[in-house]
Amino acid sequence: MKTEYLVRLKKEMKLKDGGLLPVGTSGVITFPNPAESKNGTLCFFNSGDETHKIETRKLDIYFGYRIPSETTIRKWMSDCLCKTVTGKTVEPDGYGDDNSPSWLLALEVI
Repeated sequence: MKTEYLVRLKKEMKLKDGGLLPVGTSGVITFPNPAESKNGTLCFFNSGDETHKIETRKLDIYFGYRIPSETTIRKWMSDCLCKTVTGKTVEPDGYGDDNSPSWLLALEVI
């Protein structure tokens, strides 16, 4: 199951080819299945013309997804539950039903 999230760029995104996607560019974020996601560190942004790989931990920079504080991360490390990038509750090394990785995976904490 792939869930798509409609988003809008909050910061200009520099592409590997040297191009830029301007602020306000609309598109869709998707998370690959866990086997393809390189431990939750990658997701994809489709701006209509192209699909771009993005490090999940950069979602806060480009789209405003809020990265948890160090205190929250420590709490999740000691608990049996934590949140995914999209707010689902999962095990620290888990993925939500929309394939979004836990923040601990996305931030490469575990």
